[in-house]
Amino acid sequence: MTILYSKVVPQSGGDGETPTRRFHTSVDKLVDRADPDITNIYAALLEGQKTRPDAEVLGKREVLGTVSEEKQVQHKVNGKMETVTKNWSYFKLGPYTWMTYNDIV
Repeated sequence: MTILYSKVVPQSGGDGETPTRRFHTSVDKLVDRADPDITNIYAALLEGQKTRPDAEVLGKREVLGTVSEEKQVQHKVNGKMETVTKNWSYFKLGPYTWMTYNDIV
């Protein structure tokens, strides 16, 4: 048996357009929150702690350094294509370290 998680909104999608799809419990209107009792981030964290206390929820990565590279990029200047040297910088990041709901609340 196939479970449908979305349904087509009636009278949506004109000629050549794909009809709008919404979550199956809220086809008639948009939902501004999943649970009416959860009105802020603290309430969401408390709910997460209650239902999934040891779930990894917030992660961070240490910046180990930066890597710089020079690349040749083509730009159109005054109607002519010119090659310009650009310096690109990237962050080198370490592995994620995670916090659970119990760690946060």
